[in-house]
Amino acid sequence: MSQRKSKKMAARRAKRRRQSQMRLMLGISMSAVVVAAVIVLLSLASNTTKASGNYEELYQEIDLSGAWAVAIGDPNAPVTLLEYSDFSCSHCKNLAGTTGELINEYARDGHLRVVYKPLSFLSEYSVAPAMAVVCAAEQGVGWQMIDRNWEISSPALYSISYFTDLDGDVVLDAALFEQCYESPDTAQSVQDVVDEAVAMGINATPTVFVNGEPFMMTVNYAEDLRQSIETALGN
Repeated sequence: MSQRKSKKMAARRAKRRRQSQMRLMLGISMSAVVVAAVIVLLSLASNTTKASGNYEELYQEIDLSGAWAVAIGDPNAPVTLLEYSDFSCSHCKNLAGTTGELINEYARDGHLRVVYKPLSFLSEYSVAPAMAVVCAAEQGVGWQMIDRNWEISSPALYSISYFTDLDGDVVLDAALFEQCYESPDTAQSVQDVVDEAVAMGINATPTVFVNGEPFMMTVNYAEDLRQSIETALGN
């Protein structure tokens, strides 16, 4: 066999090896995408327990002191809890129940104000519920929408009809909601929250601050968060 022919055969073998490696890498990448998507779906569906609280007689308002937020509780409360949360985040869903308890324990007597910023950077499924919170807050029921979003069992259920079907005696004007939901201003408000979080170096959710101080999410976060509020109250 000539030296030239041997080199050609070696080159063809090397080319086939590179092609096999590329196919393997592509397969691994596609598998990773599929796994990520499954994780998001399972995170949304794994816990369908309602996080709903009783917000009657509690003051709700849109807070535009920074990027868009919805707040509940006395604006002059001595303690402010700021939460950046993503509706594709299972830990955020777990925290929602604790937040509801804290609202009932501390916001109702004027000691706590909770400010909620809906992030939407974990997955494409985060955007729709974030926009829904913005539009519900325009009608004074932002926190009811937050609870509604945590009840979702599949992102395929996100729709205008799902968002406007709130529980109990909550009244939501569906036409106004849809107009808001389709507005570019609403999409911009949601993006502004993402931009603010990125500028602050926030890269995980939930991210919580108590009176401006970062709160470390631990295994015993519910007890620790309650203790942080008590400390801020001087107790």
